[in-house]
Amino acid sequence: TTLGYIPGALDCLNCSDIIVSDCSFEKLGGSGVTMNGVAQRIRLLGLDVVDVSGNGIAIGASRGNDSWPFQCVDNEVSDCVVTHAGQEYTGAVGIQAGYNIALTISHNTVTDVPYGAISVGAGAARRGYAHNNTISYNQIARFMLKMVDSAAIYVTGRQPGSRIYRNFITEQGLTGLEPQPQHCNKHRCTVEEVISHENVWINEVDPTGTKYNITSCKRTSPEGWCNQTGNAHGGGLYTDNGSGGWRVTENVLSQVYHWMFTWQPDKMVDMQFENNFVDSPLYTNNAANSDPPVTGAWLARCMLYYQR
Repeated sequence: TTLGYIPGALDCLNCSDIIVSDCSFEKLGGSGVTMNGVAQRIRLLGLDVVDVSGNGIAIGASRGNDSWPFQCVDNEVSDCVVTHAGQEYTGAVGIQAGYNIALTISHNTVTDVPYGAISVGAGAARRGYAHNNTISYNQIARFMLKMVDSAAIYVTGRQPGSRIYRNFITEQGLTGLEPQPQHCNKHRCTVEEVISHENVWINEVDPTGTKYNITSCKRTSPEGWCNQTGNAHGGGLYTDNGSGGWRVTENVLSQVYHWMFTWQPDKMVDMQFENNFVDSPLYTNNAANSDPPVTGAWLARCMLYYQR
């Protein structure tokens, strides 16, 4: 498309002060609802977006910096249901947002998507105008069913004062380096089977762990956390490409192999992961190697639980 994005059945470029409420968008060859460019004070409430080729919902500019004259401010996506988005454009996501200030993505249900469920991107490792964004109380299931390198909730760029909290995330797809079901003779593989399968790949591409900065599981204790340093390709919560300013708390992740994936050492700043509840010990925290470490991501009071 010459617009640079996949337009929706309802498409509005550079729009402000619009409420779209209680509408359905189904079986579409493009996206569902797209509010691109400069979007200000947009309310997308109670929408059903089902079986679309592109993104389910998209809101906000895809570029911006501190001096950008027109900024996306005070937008909201709440109480929406997005399912089976990205049916033809499999790199599309359920709910996508660009540069925003005071964006709220809350109380939505996103399921059955080939790539990521919710994506809020604000550039790479440099300052932009994005800040104070909130992703909360969303239910996400069956994501990354075909594509790799994404997550249930994926963010990029500096977004100070932003939060990801009280989301329920379940059923990460069997994609990327996770073994397919036939490798473990059951619907889902165990953590040990995932580690064993990934070790085969590590030994093939980088047995010393120095070329691509990938290593096998490094457990803090026999039953404790397992930092895999970069060999997962996404997971439950993915802070990518110079992310900063996020506080990630009180999320519940079940049947998600790699619950936390923080990429790019030396470029990740001011992030906290606290009081999350997960049933897998696998995570990747490359930001722990940032200098000084306090500027990277850190985990505190997160609880590892197992479902028997």
